[in-house]
Amino acid sequence: TQSMTVTEVGAFAGISGQNAAFTGTLDYFTNLAAPIVDSDGSGQATAPTITTQPANRTVAAGQTATFSVVASGSTPLAYQWRRNGTNIANATGASYTTPATVAADNGAVFTCLVSNSAGSVASNAATLTVTSGTATILSDDFNPATTESNPTWRFYDPYDTTSGNDPGQSSLTFNGANALIAVPGGLEHDLWTNASTSAPRLLQPASNTDFGVEAKFESVPAVRYQEQGIIVQATNTNFLRFDTYFDGNSSWLFVAYVNGTNATTYYNTPVSRIPAYRRVIRSGAQWTYRYSFDGVAWTDAVTFTQSMTVTEVGAFAGISGQNAAFTGTLDYFTNLAAPIVDSDGSN
Repeated sequence: TQSMTVTEVGAFAGISGQNAAFTGTLDYFTNLAAPIVDSDGSGQATAPTITTQPANRTVAAGQTATFSVVASGSTPLAYQWRRNGTNIANATGASYTTPATVAADNGAVFTCLVSNSAGSVASNAATLTVTSGTATILSDDFNPATTESNPTWRFYDPYDTTSGNDPGQSSLTFNGANALIAVPGGLEHDLWTNASTSAPRLLQPASNTDFGVEAKFESVPAVRYQEQGIIVQATNTNFLRFDTYFDGNSSWLFVAYVNGTNATTYYNTPVSRIPAYRRVIRSGAQWTYRYSFDGVAWTDAVTFTQSMTVTEVGAFAGISGQNAAFTGTLDYFTNLAAPIVDSDGSN
């Protein structure tokens, strides 16, 4: 019991002694006789809601399929993917990529359970269709603008691990003429071994057969260790990269094979300037990297032999080391067996 004539009430923050600074953060102050609802919702957890459902996927036998979901709600959000109602071991991210598919996978149904401290919600079912044919590489000049929901393309960013905006996360946008892969500065976004396999990639399914692809980039790496090129991969950590980079003084052509913790460099040679046009030709285990400054006259940079089971091809942009941000601008990506005319006329 304490007698006092009250004139004011409120909240305070302070420090006893000459100690470290402190910021007291007040969420709300309410009269219990006339309480308010906390309008920013920070006073209680919000159950998850799925804002983008997983889509059905169709792949050729031997290809992988990726399912993804976008959810909102109080963090942290937990994800558990299921196949035909059964939890998939270690499938606890916002996306799930299957192993190489077989005919028996046809018709499998995938769902994702998203949960947090306030509740859980199951996604709609997405069906996997596995065909007996081969995956044909798509020719695309991104005009009109392709969208990420197009099942042919898969945007893979190793930094994108939650439904929110993760530190280091890159972005994919389309402007009606180009695909743009924007890579933020200050963090490693390279294609190399182990944790350095962090560059974002725009990928599509490809059969494990002979092929030839061509890409034209309108962007030019001009700051130390910016890089861009064509990628051919078996998995996200097993791939061939055919690219160009700038070391701060000179432009270079580069080719390497990476398999987890191991890497083999097949070509690393300076070039007078960054060529806009690149080609990769596969014949069995033999690979050829070609480049052109005008799209007419081509030069073979290197031919080498490397065995690999191909599942996807595409393009990437990146930064080696914690250097300046870079946006790789891809004008087109074409299958040489079914080439397209660049409809925006930029070549």
